[in-house]
Amino acid sequence: MSRMQSTAVLCLMLITVSGACAHRDVPMSTDTISTPQVRDDNDIAGDVRKAIAEAAPAARGVEVTVASGVVTLNGQVASEEQRRTIGAAALKVRGVRSVINNLAFD
Repeated sequence: MSRMQSTAVLCLMLITVSGACAHRDVPMSTDTISTPQVRDDNDIAGDVRKAIAEAAPAARGVEVTVASGVVTLNGQVASEEQRRTIGAAALKVRGVRSVINNLAFD
């Protein structure tokens, strides 16, 4: 293979690779990387309250506070099972980073 043919093959390979990257929406530079959207704490708190109402309808008086996506649960519930169910429901809400489960039971 001549030097000119080798150069042509190399150029075709580079064009193919850069076309594949562009086709897959792979960023060509780090300037185009986006950051994930952060949900508002009030929106998260509302969704956590809804999730608790669906997961444990009998639970009453559960206080929900959210700070930077960290949910804190306070109050009294009927059982350890209800405590775990409520904590798990809160953790599944979009935007929740972690749950501090301070719920007590009789």
